[in-house]
Amino acid sequence: MLKLTIFYNAQNAGFSETFYNDGTDPQQLRTALNNAFFQAAVKFRHVSVTIKGVRISRIDAAGKSLLFQPYPLAQGTRFTATEEGADVVSTTAVYRLTAANGQSRRLWCRGLADSDIVRDAFGNDLESAALRAMRTDYFAKLLSNNMQIRYQAKPPEATLVYRKVANVNFAGLTNPNRSNVILFPQAPELVAGQKVVFIGIPAELPNFPRTATILEVKTLLGLVNYEISYRLPGGIIIIPRKMQLYNSVFLTTAIQLAAFERFGSHRTGRPFGSLRGRSRAAAPSL
Repeated sequence: MLKLTIFYNAQNAGFSETFYNDGTDPQQLRTALNNAFFQAAVKFRHVSVTIKGVRISRIDAAGKSLLFQPYPLAQGTRFTATEEGADVVSTTAVYRLTAANGQSRRLWCRGLADSDIVRDAFGNDLESAALRAMRTDYFAKLLSNNMQIRYQAKPPEATLVYRKVANVNFAGLTNPNRSNVILFPQAPELVAGQKVVFIGIPAELPNFPRTATILEVKTLLGLVNYEISYRLPGGIIIIPRKMQLYNSVFLTTAIQLAAFERFGSHRTGRPFGSLRGRSRAAAPSL
């Protein structure tokens, strides 16, 4: 499995987009992704946005990685450098990428030009015709090159099963930031270094991690204890009613559909982030 990361630069503020491919050779995927692909990835963005670099690496083998910069330079075409405008780094469109098996993820496309971001009289976010056409071309190239999204599998997918958490107990004799987890049934046993996902976390376990790594496996009084990084409040034993655990497994699936959802929002109350740069600007002195 290959991981493709595109690194963008916009007015000295970097961001990236990540996709996956079921290939095994980074150089082979590099050859398949010609310059037209990278031009399409940046064409619908502000003129200040460029692709600084691209990394293709194998996620199932160490040392297999390829880092390069597309040539000729891949640069946005929207707006002009001489026109003053808002902070384009904050101008973001949110798209939902959906796969054949129903899995989906949101893609935040940053660095768009303000002129491509509008709202109708009813307050609905709208793409300009130019933005819609150019980003559709980009997504079509993603699909034709078998780009995929990565997601965390849930039982019963990938032969995963839910396992009941019998109790969470204090393991902090030497480190107060550690706790033990006991499962029922105990078999099959987990191993140190394995990642697990918890669901049904009760209120008695505040800030309990949804995903954790098994740090150590110990057998105490005939029970297998799995040590994780968590500070148990009060150092007492918690017996949750509905808490369960399953192994953390990530799968990939090919993208089949891309649809516009909205423009990215900020908690400032503004309709979208395109004005964030102006709102932070200092008022001119009189």
